[in-house]
Amino acid sequence: LHYSNNGGVDFNLMFEIPKGINSYGAGFIRKIKFTSPTKGYLADIQSNIYVVDHFDHQNIYDKYPELHSLPFGKIELWDFSIINEKFIFLTPNDTHYLIRMENGNISYSEFSSSWPYPPMLFDNVGYLESDGLYKTTDSGNSWNKIDFSGKKGYNPKFLNNLEGLSFARGEIYMTSDGAISWKKIHTMFTH
Repeated sequence: LHYSNNGGVDFNLMFEIPKGINSYGAGFIRKIKFTSPTKGYLADIQSNIYVVDHFDHQNIYDKYPELHSLPFGKIELWDFSIINEKFIFLTPNDTHYLIRMENGNISYSEFSSSWPYPPMLFDNVGYLESDGLYKTTDSGNSWNKIDFSGKKGYNPKFLNNLEGLSFARGEIYMTSDGAISWKKIHTMFTH
């Protein structure tokens, strides 16, 4: 991780991601998001998430030891979703849990058959994909499965708490009512 104090003209090394010992080889940053000019989170290819605060960097399990007390123990963390500086979601590499961290309080949700993708949250309403599409109306304290199977495809992306897009088999679908109904808006291929 490099930083600049002069608008990107020069960069200085802040720290190096440890090189991996598995088949991925050298360590590198897979995802990085900052909540301020000096604080942020980054994920590496080794399923580590680091917290960067000024020039300090720590593995998230070292920065927040409370994560060790979750009933499923330490898991490999693959991704994250930052809501604000004090509110993030952590997603696993191969388990069914979504970890929620807000103001130092740690909780989790369990999904039945597939690990969850990082949620998209708009005020109290949010969406995530796991073994289907899930919606929250209480900032991720609870998640309810939406009837989405066989409808509109994969990897829906939401623009706000009501509007979203989904792509399936060369077709684009849109919802404007919070995933209650979906309308085909474009076909990319003709048969």
